[in-house]
Amino acid sequence: ILKANNKYAYTKEHIFTYNHKFDSDFYSSQKGELTLQIVSPAFNGREDYDNMLKLLTVQENSVIFRLPELMTYFDEMEEAMKIETYLRRSTTKSSIPEVERSKSSKGEEIRTRKDRVADLLITALSKASVYTHGQRIDIKEKAPEYRIDEALKTLVESKYNKINILKPFIQGNGIKTKYAELLNERPQSLLTDTMPNKQAYDEILAHIENMDKMHVPLTVKSITDKYAKDPYHWRNEDVKGLVLRMFNYQSVSLVYGSEALERKDIENVVSLIVKDSNLESIKIKKKIKPSIETIKKVKKIMEEVFNHSHLSNDEATLKDDITSILKNELSEFRINEKERNIEAYLRQYEFGAEYPYPGRQILIDGKETIEKILKNHEEMNFFKAIIDNEDDLLDYSKDVENVKEFFNSNMRKIFDNAIEQINNFKLSETYVADPEAIETVNEMKDIVAMPTPYRNINKLVDLRNKFMTVFTNLLEQESNFVEGVVISNRDSALDYLDNAKIDDSKKYSVKIDVNNKFKKLIDELKSAKVFRDVIYKKDEASKAKERIIQEIDLLEKTEKEKKNGNVDSGKAKEKPAPEPIKKVKKLNLMNYAKRFKDIESDKDIEDVINQFRDLLEKEMQGNDVIKFY
Repeated sequence: ILKANNKYAYTKEHIFTYNHKFDSDFYSSQKGELTLQIVSPAFNGREDYDNMLKLLTVQENSVIFRLPELMTYFDEMEEAMKIETYLRRSTTKSSIPEVERSKSSKGEEIRTRKDRVADLLITALSKASVYTHGQRIDIKEKAPEYRIDEALKTLVESKYNKINILKPFIQGNGIKTKYAELLNERPQSLLTDTMPNKQAYDEILAHIENMDKMHVPLTVKSITDKYAKDPYHWRNEDVKGLVLRMFNYQSVSLVYGSEALERKDIENVVSLIVKDSNLESIKIKKKIKPSIETIKKVKKIMEEVFNHSHLSNDEATLKDDITSILKNELSEFRINEKERNIEAYLRQYEFGAEYPYPGRQILIDGKETIEKILKNHEEMNFFKAIIDNEDDLLDYSKDVENVKEFFNSNMRKIFDNAIEQINNFKLSETYVADPEAIETVNEMKDIVAMPTPYRNINKLVDLRNKFMTVFTNLLEQESNFVEGVVISNRDSALDYLDNAKIDDSKKYSVKIDVNNKFKKLIDELKSAKVFRDVIYKKDEASKAKERIIQEIDLLEKTEKEKKNGNVDSGKAKEKPAPEPIKKVKKLNLMNYAKRFKDIESDKDIEDVINQFRDLLEKEMQGNDVIKFY
């Protein structure tokens, strides 16, 4: 009699499960949304029975079929139950054939009586009184299945009286595609009454607005849960579709976790909302639209700060345009593949530089202000952040022009050239006492150390040239003197080579090596830019001469040993008497010259000669030969 699957299809989209109940006993699980209850005359006996049944349908969300008072089916059921009880007690097979035939006959009688009970119940249900949603309803005498469906339909339409306001429009496997289409709809359709499901749209939006006024937080899940219950029974996928339409029309804002969702990020929004597990994390609230005055104020600020006029009056388009402007200023703007934005400029600053490029703090402050604004994804908060930071934006706009000009003109090259000369002076400071050079470099230092040197940067050109002229002259003088020292050391080494007792071919090879080494020193000397590098060449030349003399001595010693060898054509010879070994003292005249005073008179000449004689006499003690180099 009753449907096996316990389901009632109001429409193909709205399927209800229901419980089975006979009198006071359930004959199915109790998880159904509705209940179908059949009551027999045995359920009677209470006062005001009719009103009690009406009340029961409201309390239990049920349809009640009240069977007629005629209880013929009860008699049949009673007899069938008695026989069934007897057969259960007589399960042991009897050896008497007549007993077994009697059992078989009784079993057939049970089946017959049950069939008769079913026919009697069908007849009774066809004539039964029907109650639902607090009232007795009139349904024609027809087959029980028809009467049950009609009764459940009446219950559904009474309890879920707004079920048909929302026409199902999200179907099948194309849910993601349909949701994406909703996010691409043109918002102008909101202004007409022909918008699909506008009544349902307005009802949900009104609820969101009311909750927002009461400061009650909402999530997409709380919305879908509310409209899944009576008096709606709207499907989750349809309610989510309306929420997306509201989001697209900028009626509401959606926040996932702590991140505001953006309409243009369609793929992300759709992937989040299709999963029911995400719905509790998606907060929804009424979107506050900016006033006309706010829009005008924001546009005015953008024109003053970034020189952008003719911006849209539509808040969504305006926000997108301003976001693009701010991102360009922050990190994206470039001309002919050359980056011209805050982050690119900041990368030019050398950490820990003694004289850093000017304007770094201006760029840092501008970066922080722009990032603070861009963190606001919802239009109203975005525009409010711009207005709140108006002064900072205006200050940045005014100050950053000099910084941009510095990096995008020849100012930076002039600055770098001045720093190069300051550093050259720093490396030569110990050796330069010229007042004009010192004064000029100090003037350059004063300018490059200024927080805002832009008006004075052109002065660096003349100061640099002036310094370079003085410095170059001083450096050239010192270089010429040191070059003489280098040449003197070279000539001394060559003289020593000429007097050495070594083979001519080896002398020639050593001579080439000597000339190459000292030529390299002279070339380096001429390219030196600081005094330190020039002065060092004196020591390098002296050390080079000493190494060459050591090499010459080694060659001379080797040749001497060969000449004193005792093997000739394989025959042993008598060793000649060894030559006496003389003790040689080598003296560097350059080192001795440093000990003598400047000569200004004949007496000075005598003094230096006497001093030199005393030194030589001391050095000669214990030595046989003194060699100068």
